[in-house]
Amino acid sequence: MVTPWQELNVRPCSTAGLQPGSPWPTRGYCSARQGRSPLAWTPGARERWSYSLLVGQSVGQPIDQDAELAVAADGTVYAVASLSDPAATSGMGVVALSPDGQLVWQLPVDGVPAPGFSIGVDGTLYTTSTPSVTDAQGHLAGYLHAVAPDGQVRWRLDLGGPLGEPAIGADGTIYVSSGQRLYAVRSDATMAWTYTYGGTSPDTSAGPSSFAIAIGSDGTLHTWAQGAVEAVSPVGARLWRAPFTGVTSTHELAVGVDGSVMYGEDGTGSIYALSPSDGSVRWSVPSNGHLGILGDPAAIMTPDLTTESLIERDVLGNAIWSSGAALIFAPCGLGDVQLATADAASLYVVTSAHTNHSEFTGDLTVIDRLGVVTPLIRYRANFAYTRITSRPVVASDSVMYLVTAPGVLHAIGP
Repeated sequence: MVTPWQELNVRPCSTAGLQPGSPWPTRGYCSARQGRSPLAWTPGARERWSYSLLVGQSVGQPIDQDAELAVAADGTVYAVASLSDPAATSGMGVVALSPDGQLVWQLPVDGVPAPGFSIGVDGTLYTTSTPSVTDAQGHLAGYLHAVAPDGQVRWRLDLGGPLGEPAIGADGTIYVSSGQRLYAVRSDATMAWTYTYGGTSPDTSAGPSSFAIAIGSDGTLHTWAQGAVEAVSPVGARLWRAPFTGVTSTHELAVGVDGSVMYGEDGTGSIYALSPSDGSVRWSVPSNGHLGILGDPAAIMTPDLTTESLIERDVLGNAIWSSGAALIFAPCGLGDVQLATADAASLYVVTSAHTNHSEFTGDLTVIDRLGVVTPLIRYRANFAYTRITSRPVVASDSVMYLVTAPGVLHAIGP
């Protein structure tokens, strides 16, 4: 079943509440996390520039997993980096890079930053960080930072950690999830409301990337905490709670164009489509927990572990298109279809592979609207693990951004 994949941008995902003109203001392009850009990149393997995110690796941490990026309307690129600044207590912080790859500013933060950002309508960058240890009173801090485009901190709130990355609603409210609560913060740093999750104990075992938030078109917030997906109204009232067995370190959430809540988790390696009305499971498929792309009218593009291909499914979970060929281009066949982005012209799929006993690779593959699969670029490392750790970010018709492990930001294009 190899047919041209369906139109993915009939109705672009709403970016209300995010910066107008930004090509990629938050994880997955919009607060629903659908992974679709309205732009059309011209594929090319030429590296325009690269920037090491490991300036202070001796005191920081490698940027080797879940390295999400944000791009402002003026082309500024925001990324988590390991800094040499002694004010960065964990050695970590945020960097802002110009469109030609020059450092504009760096901001040390207290603790380890969450891997993603959101850019508000006025260009304010919202990011979070969580210290690795508690203070003398046993309190684990968790900071929400509001940063001006020039790198000056407008305000900082301690909400208690660990904190996930922020999401922004259509009215500009900033939402942040921890292992215990969901916070709604206004842009002036005042608290709108706080919601306590329905589990029996705070979840402090999962990392910040587990506390992602996906916002539906009606403003409903969907998040994961304490072993369940929860839906919360825009005023902080519980709508439903859907428990899942097993505690894992990675959880992905997104809201489809039909309202389905898509949940991916790496414990069982499954993807679930949940009803927006009560959280019941409509359908599920085995996968690696990566959600891929939520399209229109397609429900979702998901990795298929058996065939190492990409599968398009309708709103009922039925397979309606397949890339038809394995996307793991490796002699040993050891690999993973990981991340994907769509724009107005193509699909961009990230895979990793172990090609032999000593070489590891991260690959970017392009699938055009006729279903033609073209390997575009490969990053290699001998005796070291490398992969593409960010979702491909389309910044313009000529620039795409990728991050490779252990921490290099690449700008590529024709």
